[in-house]
Amino acid sequence: MATSQDMAAIAPPGSAGEGAPRPRRLLAAVTAVGCLVAGGVMGDRLLAPVVAPVLAERAAPAVASSQPAAPASLHLIDNLVVNPAGSRGTRFLLATIAVEVAAPELLAGVAARDVVLRSALLLALGAMTVDELTDIAHRPVVMEALRETVVGVVGADVVRNVFVPQFVIQ
Repeated sequence: MATSQDMAAIAPPGSAGEGAPRPRRLLAAVTAVGCLVAGGVMGDRLLAPVVAPVLAERAAPAVASSQPAAPASLHLIDNLVVNPAGSRGTRFLLATIAVEVAAPELLAGVAARDVVLRSALLLALGAMTVDELTDIAHRPVVMEALRETVVGVVGADVVRNVFVPQFVIQ
């Protein structure tokens, strides 16, 4: 029967019992790292210059179509905070209203009336109940009331559209 000393003499170097790694594993690890580095460099230097323009060309129409053809003339009325009717101060609405003007030269006039617009919009929103403000079916009525309020302050010939990008009720 073979003793443990005999088995150690027969076992190749780097086998169980010895702490040194096998030369084949070390060579495989170095080769793998070298291949990864070489692949990255080749991809960066050879593949990226060919592929990047093609990808940019494909993405360009999507970016161009998502932008409006002409910049809109908008006056932003943000951070309108109001307590809805009947809430006794326990609920509040945070809203932002954007007024699109019919022509860019009218924007300065709307901006000059900002304080009056804010006050009129706060009164209009404060006159509505929480139920009216939260009911999705009632949303067109709310939007029309906001539009009428803005038109009442700056005039129908000035306003093209009214948007509500922020509308949060707590």
